[in-house]
Amino acid sequence: MRKLTLSCIISLILVTVLLLPQPAGANSNNSILSGSVSTTISVNSPSTIIMPDLVPGTVVYSHPQTVRIISNISNWSLTVTDTSNDEKDGRLSMANGYDMENPLCIRGGDLENYRPLSSIQSLKSGGSPGAVDINNITFFQNVPQTAAPGTYSITLTFSVTPGN
Repeated sequence: MRKLTLSCIISLILVTVLLLPQPAGANSNNSILSGSVSTTISVNSPSTIIMPDLVPGTVVYSHPQTVRIISNISNWSLTVTDTSNDEKDGRLSMANGYDMENPLCIRGGDLENYRPLSSIQSLKSGGSPGAVDINNITFFQNVPQTAAPGTYSITLTFSVTPGN
């Protein structure tokens, strides 16, 4: 009997609350919240790569380097190119204009063999989302016996682009 009385009291309270009139002027409206995520893609490459001593008549290899891609998309591509001069021939040069006879070569990522930087080289294609490290990127330079003494340099640009 108590359970029945308690049930009746709770039912009456619920009916009373639900049937109470809404305050005058009360109104409701639905809102839709939306947002979008932009494509994010970036490349972090070493700011300076130092080659060991360039000894005439030898082939010199760099220490392995790492380039990091951070992206929220898949199917991106990483390339590297010489952007140091108008010729874009991939050759190390001195400020006085003297160039090495042979272009600097690169290997790493999808490149299993060394390729000259006399043209754009693709290091990775079909990349995946997230932070991806392209490890063991190495360079080599064939130093001719006739190489002039001095400091040589080249400006390399690593670029990452979204795929199709």
